[in-house]
Amino acid sequence: GDVLLLQSEIISRLFYQLKSSTIAFTQTDQTSLLKRCDSLREENILLKGQLDAAEQRMLLAEGEVELLKKQLQAEKVTFENAFSILKSKAVTHSTQSEDLLAKCAALEALLQQKENTIAARDDEIKSLDRKLALLKSSHKKEMEELSIQLQQEVYIAKLRDKKCFIQK
Repeated sequence: GDVLLLQSEIISRLFYQLKSSTIAFTQTDQTSLLKRCDSLREENILLKGQLDAAEQRMLLAEGEVELLKKQLQAEKVTFENAFSILKSKAVTHSTQSEDLLAKCAALEALLQQKENTIAARDDEIKSLDRKLALLKSSHKKEMEELSIQLQQEVYIAKLRDKKCFIQK
């Protein structure tokens, strides 16, 4: 835009100088200046065409950039939504995992308590088995002693009966 404006000003000044000048130009000078002027006009038209084409490409590129910005924004929103959902699920799974771990720990504590109770009862049963074995042993011994005592008493009674029977 600035180049075209500058060229246009130069051409205008040259024409003004030509008109106001008292210098006499020859026909050749005038023809040469007109050709130079025509050449500058053609360059100006060519540059204007190139500038218009560049502007069109720039507008097209700006449109593409806007479209890409919108697509990027849409993808960003989609990503943020998906990320939010995944983050929420991760927090939920983490909470569920923590809950399950807490339940596991509680069940392990309960299991340990039950195992301790069973071990204590097993010890009590073993102690009672030992006492029972001692009582059985003691009872067997008493029974053997009573059996011996009974046999002795029977023997003594038989001996007395024989003595009595012999004395009569």
